[in-house]
Amino acid sequence: MNFLRRLFGRQSAPVAQKPPAEAFLGLRTLALDSRNDPNLSGSPADEPVALLMESGHDSGVAVTLACLADGTTSLYFGHGGGILGSGNHAPVAESNKAWLTQAKEFAAMMSPTTEFPLPATGRVRFYLLFPGRALTAEAGESELGWKRHALSPLFHSGQAVITQIRLHSPR
Repeated sequence: MNFLRRLFGRQSAPVAQKPPAEAFLGLRTLALDSRNDPNLSGSPADEPVALLMESGHDSGVAVTLACLADGTTSLYFGHGGGILGSGNHAPVAESNKAWLTQAKEFAAMMSPTTEFPLPATGRVRFYLLFPGRALTAEAGESELGWKRHALSPLFHSGQAVITQIRLHSPR
């Protein structure tokens, strides 16, 4: 949000933090657990089974983009809403696959993790999931948006996936 605020010059008053909705947490957990899903985890050890990009926003609500190797592509909102099943559209599936392929180039910049906290306001966290293991990296949304961080290409490709989701989802 800081990136957009700087870009458009908007300032907002701080908003009270709200806990994420149960539905959001459940969908997020399913995506994170894909590293242990036998249908996906049968992939070669060096092939990602999923990639998540999570953004923390002023309202305390996180947004999660989840792309799985089987083509599942979803956008979850911390308040409980979301856009599910977008990977059925060819342009979304193509951007999902390209993003997962690109993510392998960034694995060396990520750290192994067994914990999956949500990012703080103004932060973006990536989770790159392989069969049986997970890597993570985090950066400021502003740094990523303005291409001032090594993970910026991954962030912008994630934004391209979100664009495809929005273009091909029912209104």
